[in-house]
Amino acid sequence: MKKIIEFGKSLTGYMQGVEMTDEEKLKMYLQEPKEKIAKMLIECSKQLNKKLETAGWCCRDCGEKYGTYREGIETYHLDKCDVCGGTKEICHVRRYNYLRKKENKK
Repeated sequence: MKKIIEFGKSLTGYMQGVEMTDEEKLKMYLQEPKEKIAKMLIECSKQLNKKLETAGWCCRDCGEKYGTYREGIETYHLDKCDVCGGTKEICHVRRYNYLRKKENKK
């Protein structure tokens, strides 16, 4: 049972853009075959990537999570975040490198 609960919790990160409670995710895991869950996770990932590509405004939390902060003057206003949907102080996505992580160069 512990493994199932851990798997249900691990789904939280993958299902970021989809509104499901942890209980619903756990129920899904118990009822669905693993292949179907994998397809659903891939679809959720695609949905999140689409959101990140089309977002024009984001909150600080989403910017730090999905992008790379760029120095400069920033202007925030209270509105709906295009990524998480929350009403927060948001700024243009260019502040966070258009929600792209910079790759580490070695």
